Amino acid sequence: MLGAVPSDFISYFDFNRFAEYLVDGTEVAPANPSQLDANTRAINIVNAAQGDVAAACRKGDYYELQQLRDLVRAGKSSNALQASLGAQILDLIADCAWCRATRRKRYTKASPQGEDPSCEIAENKLEQLRHGERIFVLDGVEQTDGAGNVLGVYGEAVERAGVMEGSQLVAETIDNAVRLWGCKTGGSTMLGGTGRDIGAG
Repeated sequence: MLGAVPSDFISYFDFNRFAEYLVDGTEVAPANPSQLDANTRAINIVNAAQGDVAAACRKGDYYELQQLRDLVRAGKSSNALQASLGAQILDLIADCAWCRATRRKRYTKASPQGEDPSCEIAENKLEQLRHGERIFVLDGVEQTDGAGNVLGVYGEAVERAGVMEGSQLVAETIDNAVRLWGCKTGGSTMLGGTGRDIGAG
């Protein structure tokens, strides 16, 4: 959904423990990243975890799906800066996946596995997203067109937001400012308007 695969998270949790959560009975646990990526249960769990994040963002109506994909893409980058920026979303997806894996075993709440603190942390972050809070920083993340073509970097044009060119506002920079700082164009909090869309008569 967002472009992550199970092996993207082996730095975020214990590989062997996660692999054990995927198997039942006499089944053999994945022994390496390629086997993990080929494991149907691992794929389903990671996809569901990505869905948890996307659904929370959809409810909060702040981040767009492509922005989340760009964050995931950044987290998988060999570029150290991009990887550090993308780590913020990969960390949350990893916690969601870990919790789904442990929940699959249906441990009792009183057991150590049933009280994993990462699950509470993940749920708190998801709740923030549902309320439209800006917990992912897009500034500096490469922006793509969905086909992998880099269009620029989020935040490059923010300083020009609101600048007049002739009799027109710089529309594309207004959009960046909206997405990065959480002020919707239909609101009036930062712009002193009356709640009408920017540019309305």
